[in-house]
Amino acid sequence: MSKRTYKSGASKRKAAKDAEKELEKIPKLSTYFALQSNVQVQAHETDSASSNESYPEISRSASSEVEGEASCSTKQTVTDIPAAAGKEVSESEPLTDDPGDWPSIISDRQVCDIVACGPPQQNESYEFPFNEERRRFTSTHFYRTMANDEKIRCSWLMYSVQKDAIFCFCCKLFGTGDIPLRRGTSAWKALSKRLQQHETGKGHQDCMVKWFDLRSGIVNRTSFDQLELQAFLKERDFWRNVVKRMVDVVIFLSERNLAFRGSNEKLGDPSNGNFLGLFELLAKYDTVLSELLQRIKKAETHVQYLSPQIQNELIQLVASNIQEANIAQLKKAKYYSVILDCTPDVSHEEQLSMVLRFVECNGEDGVNIREAFVGFLNVHDTTGEGLLEAFLEKANNLGIDIADMRGQAYDNGANMRGKNKGVQARMLEINDRALYVPCGAHTWNLVISDAAKSSKYAIDFFSLINRIYVIFSSSPSRWDILQEHMPISVKGLLETHWESRIDAVKPLRYHLEELCNALSSLREYALEKKDGNTATEAGALLDPYHMAFCSDCVHVVRYTISCQ
Repeated sequence: MSKRTYKSGASKRKAAKDAEKELEKIPKLSTYFALQSNVQVQAHETDSASSNESYPEISRSASSEVEGEASCSTKQTVTDIPAAAGKEVSESEPLTDDPGDWPSIISDRQVCDIVACGPPQQNESYEFPFNEERRRFTSTHFYRTMANDEKIRCSWLMYSVQKDAIFCFCCKLFGTGDIPLRRGTSAWKALSKRLQQHETGKGHQDCMVKWFDLRSGIVNRTSFDQLELQAFLKERDFWRNVVKRMVDVVIFLSERNLAFRGSNEKLGDPSNGNFLGLFELLAKYDTVLSELLQRIKKAETHVQYLSPQIQNELIQLVASNIQEANIAQLKKAKYYSVILDCTPDVSHEEQLSMVLRFVECNGEDGVNIREAFVGFLNVHDTTGEGLLEAFLEKANNLGIDIADMRGQAYDNGANMRGKNKGVQARMLEINDRALYVPCGAHTWNLVISDAAKSSKYAIDFFSLINRIYVIFSSSPSRWDILQEHMPISVKGLLETHWESRIDAVKPLRYHLEELCNALSSLREYALEKKDGNTATEAGALLDPYHMAFCSDCVHVVRYTISCQ
């Protein structure tokens, strides 16, 4: 049985001292976390939100594997370098040449800038200082000796004069975790061995790959973000060209007052309307629309700019643009006059049409009188006060100054021309320089219509014209008989337009003989079909002397009015 031995006091003191040194080598828990104050975090978030420039998104998902330097000899003394997290640095501010001044969180913009410039230059002639253990960094560590005694520069290694510490360039930018060469270290003992372990570690090599890939992308403009940006710009230009062509189609159809949509919205169907039809036609000769059509057929895109909603939106945008241009020209001319007319539409809603007239001076082109149609205003109150309020509200929305109005023209309705409560009277109360001029065409229509109604012969004559139109237009076969004898068609009468009555007189004035022959043929045709009513009506209309006399009288009146 062996005798138990006891250590001496000196041995115990030495063991305790060694244990204390080993304990000091263990990194503190706080070194595994990047501590930031609330002010610093808010400043960083504010800077990130305010940066509008586009830079490649740098991935920091490198392996957090603990490298060789984390398991170095327990006899070395590790000196932690405090991170520069306490220093507020704007994301747009470039990094300095001293890595000790770099913030703990580096923005993508700063990463791109420093990668494009390259790591800070290694100053081999610098007199590196000694530490407390009389050790220091030397310029020989900037090189690595290969197995064949070849020396290769470690371009990734950086020295901070301010911190008297070394950093790894790529790990500082792309690395994660608590790596000594990422946060900075000044432990110079066995440095060559630890640098070799770091360089051959997987985490460092992954960061090197990211560094070289980003540098190559920046130099050759082939980085992922650059390619993505180019693809985005190309796609943006494509859709811009599509919208330009759609706007041109909208303008083309609107200028000619053509319908946009058909009975369906199917491409390739002849009944899909003018808008889609023009799109398909242009796609045969235009590369942009041809590509869009192919995308639609192959279901490669859900965005088409062809739906009825898009058509309506484009119509509104074009109309708004035209109206803005007209209002801008009107404001440039300053003075203007307004033309208003109120009438119910097919949906039985009262609509007020608004037209502005002004003088446009174009220098070399001379002076032109312009009329700009503003639009239709739905009104519910057709009194003078209600119509005036609708106009004033629209004028205010357009930014038109009522004080610049110099004329107003309406029809002869009581709500318009009334000298006490009409629109013109109420307008004069606001602007006494807005002179009222009644609509000349409407005045002529009223005068001639009332004059015609005062004559029994005129009433019978226009009734005769309307009966002739009705008897021939009641069936296609009767209309064919008229076309066989007449070079022009007979016209019906419109109560609101005297000019329509003048046009209805033309067939009788210039082709009376042919019209009589057509009525005779119609009577014979009706007798063959045993249609006594039609035969009697056609015979009653055969009064050439009465028609000739009245048509000559109306022609004289029409000629006199046209010469005024």
